[in-house]
Amino acid sequence: AITEKLDGIRAIAFCTPAGHVKIYSRQGQLIDGLVEIEKELLTLGKVSPDGGIGFVLDGELLIDKREQYESKEQYKNTTKIVRKDGEKRGVVYHAFDFIPYNEFLLNKGLTPYVTRRSFLDKLLPAGHSHWVRAVPVKYTGSDTSAIMRLLEFERLAKHEGVMINLLYAPYHFGRTSDLLKVKVMQDCDLR
Repeated sequence: AITEKLDGIRAIAFCTPAGHVKIYSRQGQLIDGLVEIEKELLTLGKVSPDGGIGFVLDGELLIDKREQYESKEQYKNTTKIVRKDGEKRGVVYHAFDFIPYNEFLLNKGLTPYVTRRSFLDKLLPAGHSHWVRAVPVKYTGSDTSAIMRLLEFERLAKHEGVMINLLYAPYHFGRTSDLLKVKVMQDCDLR
């Protein structure tokens, strides 16, 4: 499954079975004050496809109306909002993965991506939510030429690149070859 690679602030959103919402950075620091996102996550927790037993979302925080900015500006403007104290408004949570709550607590992924993605799409159907959205899947299949076609499409749209998710891989708590980032790198040698 191929999705757009987003250049925002990575965040993990916990929706506990007791109806609490917490959002953490990749480094494990609590990001509080995301009132619009927290409110929508609380609503979603009551109708989650896992039967309301809690879930965890993996995703990126990005400024609202991000299409008005190039990728680097999106990150810069998002960071300005997220790092300030108090309420943080005007940021959207783009979820790219759904992890069952018990698997996250055990720190062991068991559910394949194709099933997790199905849960994510049921939880966040396109257009259903403004502040919490699922990153759309651009392609599913085995045609590897789709990778370069979609990469070029994203580059023309001034996006960073694409992500490749292996459909039958479980969620990994750390780096893995089951989730690959594809972007164009530019380098040069200097004296």
